[in-house]
Amino acid sequence: SFPNSNSIIKPKVVSKVLDHIAFNYKDDKVALVVVDGLSYWQYKMLSKVIPNKFATIEEVTYAWIPTITQLSRQALFRGGIPDKEYVQNPTKEKKLWYNYWLTNGFSTHEIDYQHDPGVLNIGTNTRRLGIVFKDLDDKMHSSTDYKDLKSLTEHWFERSRIVSFLENLIAQGFKVILTTDHGNIEAEGWRTLTGREK
Repeated sequence: SFPNSNSIIKPKVVSKVLDHIAFNYKDDKVALVVVDGLSYWQYKMLSKVIPNKFATIEEVTYAWIPTITQLSRQALFRGGIPDKEYVQNPTKEKKLWYNYWLTNGFSTHEIDYQHDPGVLNIGTNTRRLGIVFKDLDDKMHSSTDYKDLKSLTEHWFERSRIVSFLENLIAQGFKVILTTDHGNIEAEGWRTLTGREK
């Protein structure tokens, strides 16, 4: 029932996040900041380094199953049910983001999308900004266990400068929605996947 749920109060699944923004923040500047593969415990670590002066609301939103970027982040930026034939890449993701907001009455110059930005370059007319941080997901895939991933996560907070990015967005008058496309969990595979399965 989640794909058909009402998103006005809160989005229950990632494909409803854009509908939630469209209804509740019509006249606001909104930045959707997506940290690829951020798990709940990593978010709790991040929330401790976000300054207390910022008012925050925390909600649970579910990923698509299987919880892979190709489906779940696609659903997030599409604002709808994912297409299983979709091939994930930043260019296609940007197109999904623009298409959603163009069909909701925004002009091209009011929409922006940035993938793993080193520096935030935001146009003065931007009212819908999508940002993806992918490098934490890469660290998750390369870690050997949770102890390793915890250390990598702490270093990522500093290297990615995510907190300063959030501060910058808020200073520029954006309502910031921080989310992830899917989480992660330590697991041990029972066999190697075939090429088709991957």
